[in-house]
Amino acid sequence: MQEVWIDNTINASQQQPDGPFGDVGPVLERLLSLGASRRDLSLIYRMASYEAVFDTLYKMVDPGIKPDDAAMLFEDLLGSDPSGLDAGPGSAPEKNA
Repeated sequence: MQEVWIDNTINASQQQPDGPFGDVGPVLERLLSLGASRRDLSLIYRMASYEAVFDTLYKMVDPGIKPDDAAMLFEDLLGSDPSGLDAGPGSAPEKNA
């Protein structure tokens, strides 16, 4: 299983800390420093990626979606962030205790 995504994410967060998911790099660094293995992190990443792709493909067979409508959905994804931060740091809501 590829684990290069971890270093790529950390590097991207360092280069653009205010960019989309700029807060994930420091989270990965903390988890690694606490003893999480790269394999464990990659297994979680793998599952989340699979679910995202599966759900997307499942929804694309919806008879109400035309191919032209789906062409630019990736552009709408970041813009749909309800925080208005386009998935930037602070865009994920804190879980209420």
